[in-house]
Amino acid sequence: MQHRATPTDPAEVIKVALRCGKPGCACRSGKHVHCPAHDDQHPSLTVAPGRDVAVMVTCWANCDGAAVISVLKERGLWPDKRER
Repeated sequence: MQHRATPTDPAEVIKVALRCGKPGCACRSGKHVHCPAHDDQHPSLTVAPGRDVAVMVTCWANCDGAAVISVLKERGLWPDKRER
């Protein structure tokens, strides 16, 4: 049996958590995942390591970044400031 390594990069942790797991969904292999701040039927959130911050998030469906971060914090996915 092959085990996948648990990601340690904060951006990758968020991306893995926001993938829906539905066969054929673009979130499984694309650069976008489902935005937790709205009912996202088509993956619209990009998550990437930041330069001056641990993680950069952009919802291409125009959710406010603060709203996305708030939901990620509620779910325990937003990195602690020490995680850089």
